[in-house]
Amino acid sequence: MQATINRSWMTALCTALLAALVGYLFFASSLKDHLSGLRYPGESAGRMMERHLDFYEGYQQVPAWQRTFFDFLFGQRQDVSRQAIGTYREVLSYFGAHPSGATPWAALNTRARLLVTLAETGRRTQLVQELGRLDDSPEQEVLGDAIRYAYGLGPVDATPEEIRYGMELLPLGWAADRLKLRIAEKAGDARAVAHIERRLDARGARARERLLWLAALIGAVLFAGAWMWWRGGVRARPAGWDAGGPAAPWGLGEGYAVIVRAGLLGLIGLILFSQFAHSYFRPGVLASWATLFASLPMLWLIYRRLLRPYGRRFAQSFGLTLRGVGVLRLSKITLALLALEWCGSLCIAWLGWKVGLEAHWSEGIYERAIFGPWQTTLLGGINAVLWAPLFEEIGFRGLLFPTVRARFGVWPGIVISAVIFASLHLYSAAGFLAVLWSGLVLAWAYERYRSLVPGMIVHAAGNLLAVSTVVLFYR
Repeated sequence: MQATINRSWMTALCTALLAALVGYLFFASSLKDHLSGLRYPGESAGRMMERHLDFYEGYQQVPAWQRTFFDFLFGQRQDVSRQAIGTYREVLSYFGAHPSGATPWAALNTRARLLVTLAETGRRTQLVQELGRLDDSPEQEVLGDAIRYAYGLGPVDATPEEIRYGMELLPLGWAADRLKLRIAEKAGDARAVAHIERRLDARGARARERLLWLAALIGAVLFAGAWMWWRGGVRARPAGWDAGGPAAPWGLGEGYAVIVRAGLLGLIGLILFSQFAHSYFRPGVLASWATLFASLPMLWLIYRRLLRPYGRRFAQSFGLTLRGVGVLRLSKITLALLALEWCGSLCIAWLGWKVGLEAHWSEGIYERAIFGPWQTTLLGGINAVLWAPLFEEIGFRGLLFPTVRARFGVWPGIVISAVIFASLHLYSAAGFLAVLWSGLVLAWAYERYRSLVPGMIVHAAGNLLAVSTVVLFYR
């Protein structure tokens, strides 16, 4: 009796501490704007927007069917230019409100990119207004002279050397090449013009080729997954997973006690290990693999409090086996689930964009993968593709869903676990809906097949697609 009372008090204390910590994190997140989560907002905005603008270089030479496909996915070139202009202005406004987080070089780069983008899109009035905001520092003066000379904005009292210096102030990329192209055209340097145009066209062609290959891969997965649902025989549950599944032997109270303890220890662990992320350019296992280390207490609690008392093991309880299933059957089931999850997520993202609920651009930036060394990218990729799917599936589908299911039933358990899963990711409306869909599919898959293995693979494949997209297009 005394042990039960002590456990109840401990559960109540952990509940209060977890609620306070989660509430603080949500409150702190609500006070921040989107850019405060980035360490390099100017550089990140420049990298993303310039790669998007690169995409449309040489666009008129693209076959009509490709242009129709790209316009369907992203809109027309003026839409992307408008987004880039808005993004640069957002970053400059952020720098104005947070001067301590704005280095002079990042602010100058962002303003230079804004000026060139305005000039290239024919927004002459706005360009003149932005040029009027330049101060009298030598760098901004020569930058302004280079812009005025390149785009014919009246007489320029500057030497060719000063024009060249102003041109070289822009970092490498679309805006720098566009400015160099206009200056070469003014100087009548046909050789330089041809060289810069080839470089711009080559970057655009490379980006479009990568996108087509990625789209072909996704299309193949969707087609093959649909075929598996139709003719692949994946509807029936394999006999090898009959012993596992979400019909857990523990009750709501036992599961809840483990959930709050594991959640509290996991959050504290993530916060502590995040303190080791002091440098984006120095790979560190503790920071990059925080998910692994923060999840170890959860595994111990699940085994100690929920499995061992009933004489069960992880493999038996969560269907972590291929006995009686086989690699081929697992592949078919996983492919079908992957098609279902990707189809819903892509539709949510596209519809969100069409109705104006698309995610903020900063959600698509993973700075460690873009600016850090390859070691950091590799360690972060392993965390996203291996540790996160493994432990999130055990925590949300293996622990949370069966606990709620034991008290409220199958579909309420699926919905409640998916809502909690999506809420804890702290994304925008579109991001929340996409993660919610994933949570629904993965919980339903666990209910149907009684194994976490297909869900783990689907989760890993989705994270791999996200990381690969960042590396392919923005690194």
